[in-house]
Amino acid sequence: MGLSSIAGHILLTTKKYSPEIKFIFGVASLGAALYTTHKAALKSADILEKKNKGLDSVNEVKQMIKEGKIEPEEYTEADEKNDIRKVKVDYVIDLGKNYALPALFTGVSIACFAGAMCDYKNLFVGMGAAYNALLMKYNDKMKFYKEQLGEEKFNDLEEGFKTEKIKKAQSTGLADPSDKQTERSKCNPYSRFFDELNPAWRDDPEYNKMWLLGKQNFLDQKLQQNGHIFLNDMYDELGYPPTDAGRVMGIIRDNPDGTTNHVDFGIFNVHDAASRWFVNGLEPIFLIDFNIDPNPITGRIGWATY
Repeated sequence: MGLSSIAGHILLTTKKYSPEIKFIFGVASLGAALYTTHKAALKSADILEKKNKGLDSVNEVKQMIKEGKIEPEEYTEADEKNDIRKVKVDYVIDLGKNYALPALFTGVSIACFAGAMCDYKNLFVGMGAAYNALLMKYNDKMKFYKEQLGEEKFNDLEEGFKTEKIKKAQSTGLADPSDKQTERSKCNPYSRFFDELNPAWRDDPEYNKMWLLGKQNFLDQKLQQNGHIFLNDMYDELGYPPTDAGRVMGIIRDNPDGTTNHVDFGIFNVHDAASRWFVNGLEPIFLIDFNIDPNPITGRIGWATY
């Protein structure tokens, strides 16, 4: 893996976890600020004592003048004012130096917390925008299928799906391991079930559909930006462990004939019954059929994978 690829991977990871990183640094900075403030408070007693000693020295000289031990010309009123001013200025400077580090840590902590809040705000705004974009794409897909199948046939199919008495994943048989294996055999060996074993899965077909569509859109943007994407990158984003094959298999954006590839999980595969169940909210479990290149892509992008 080249240095540029490593740097890019680190940058993407840092950006992905930016709010968490800033929050952790904010907590650490706050702890450092409290600790250094405690140390500075202890040291401020010595600084105050130094100031008092300086003022006492001025008072001692004044007392010696009153007692006649020193001539008034040797220590004038102007000398006294200058010495008092110097003692006070030194006191302020020493206090500033003493509390500079706690102030710095406090400022960093506030900046980190504010940055984390902004990142979370941008994340929520982005999620809202992504949801609207996905909803528009979903409606466009439904419009396309209606035009291709014809309104009458499309309505018949849609109504037929809605009236089926399927409430849970167990009703379709996909929750059974043997049936899962049967379904998996119909797809490529790199497909993965999005089911209760995935931490992002919910027993809610609509939520699962929108979550997968969001991930599909994000990974497609990554493909269009980088020109390629590895299967392990998709596994990582979706919460699946990496594989040896995932290091070399993936998708390349540009085809030799000038067409462009896109990330597609097969959600809107109207020819597959399980996909139709999932899209119509009758099935919360979905088999992600990654549309990866059947051949390794490493030789065509010019660098080794991680």
